[in-house]
Amino acid sequence: MRSAREDDDDYPDAPSAEWPSVARVLKQVALLPAASQPGACNEDMLSLALSVAAGAELYGKLSNLAPLAAELAHQVMLFEPFADGNEKGAIAAARAFLSANGKMCTAQDAALTDALIRSPEALTEAIQAGLRDQR
Repeated sequence: MRSAREDDDDYPDAPSAEWPSVARVLKQVALLPAASQPGACNEDMLSLALSVAAGAELYGKLSNLAPLAAELAHQVMLFEPFADGNEKGAIAAARAFLSANGKMCTAQDAALTDALIRSPEALTEAIQAGLRDQR
């Protein structure tokens, strides 16, 4: 028997990308000096940023890894979960997402940060240009 959800075309398929946990993002961000201070991260806000970015895939707005990583970085910037260094935290979150999906970005953090500040499209292009399989 089919469920009501299976019969309803309004529901998209489940997400196919792997989304990093808050702990995995925090591990990536732990390399930042400000991350070692007490109260350096509001984990609830980081969790919201991850959820909103995952929703972009769930509802079919984005499907490739580069734009999804860029979306995650922009959500981190919007939710500002870090007491200091949200731009670096956003790039670290994007790198954690790519790593969870077997990819890496060879672009330098400074170049990604500049692209992040310019626009979502600029960040997507910068990530895509440096996207490689993880070794």
